[in-house]
Amino acid sequence: MVDSVPDVVPGSATPLPPVPAPGPAEAPAPAPVPAGGPAPAAAPARGVLARTFPLFGRVPLAVWRGQTVDALDLVRREGRTAWFVVVAGVAVVCGVTALLAIAVAGASFGVALRGFLSVAVLVLGFYVLRCVTVWWALRFRRRDVTFSAAAGLVATVATVHGLVAAVALVLGVVPGASGRVLQLVVVGPLLLLAVMVSEPLLYIGMARKAGPGRSILMPYVWFNLVFVVLVSVLALVTTLMGLAALWDSLT
Repeated sequence: MVDSVPDVVPGSATPLPPVPAPGPAEAPAPAPVPAGGPAPAAAPARGVLARTFPLFGRVPLAVWRGQTVDALDLVRREGRTAWFVVVAGVAVVCGVTALLAIAVAGASFGVALRGFLSVAVLVLGFYVLRCVTVWWALRFRRRDVTFSAAAGLVATVATVHGLVAAVALVLGVVPGASGRVLQLVVVGPLLLLAVMVSEPLLYIGMARKAGPGRSILMPYVWFNLVFVVLVSVLALVTTLMGLAALWDSLT
């Protein structure tokens, strides 16, 4: 090992002390561990049903408060499958309402169950057709619009309808002719109000999805006509099938 030679400042006979070589860097001290122990694991995400059910109250409330943009975004925030849960929920509520009405009228359970299935399938088909026609209309203006985005707009409208269906279900429990009259008097105006709210709400949502540029008005009108034609054909086929089943039961 070679000894270090002390430096000498020119003009001075006093040597400077040697500069020590830098030692190894000290490792940083470990971060203190909280006294409460390790951090708790993240809570599991809620199921789609638990996340979707509150939409039947949150969307109509946002519309009532004038928060239209927030109302249109609520279903989208819950994921791509939320739209189907919403429309299926409305279909089930309508089916249960039909089941109660048929049961209160004195029909057998089998007849009431068939009524439930028929109404639920028809309502679900109604909304699925609406989703398809809204998607077609949007694609006339934007080719990158997904089906789930269009279905989310229809599901937003369906929450307003579902609130009316829930009121009809509650009033359907009231027995007798007075219950049916009360149901008609209350549900009729509510359904009219829901339709008057839902169509402008759907158009505003479609206009937002279409973005700036050419208006979505004419595709909205034309595909509304397509939707009406498809629903009319579906209703005609269903009526013919029902009449055929009734004829078979009588002969």
